[in-house]
Amino acid sequence: MKNACMIRANFMVIKETANLYTQVSEKHILPGVDLVERLGFAYESGSTQERTMASRMAELDKYQDEALKSIRKVANSVSFATL
Repeated sequence: MKNACMIRANFMVIKETANLYTQVSEKHILPGVDLVERLGFAYESGSTQERTMASRMAELDKYQDEALKSIRKVANSVSFATL
């Protein structure tokens, strides 16, 4: 019985971790990957390369700050000790 409880607890932790990763990935990681990909296209766009790149770098800085705050908030809201 003790082993069954330990297995259940381990699966609960794994499930919660997977749910958190999915949440963070969809809201913060994937948009960041998309933004970085668009940075690469800035050099292909023609004569306004410097302005486009500067604008996208500013967008990346803003994204980084906001994503970091949000991810920390999610991480701090989780307590595996209660599982």
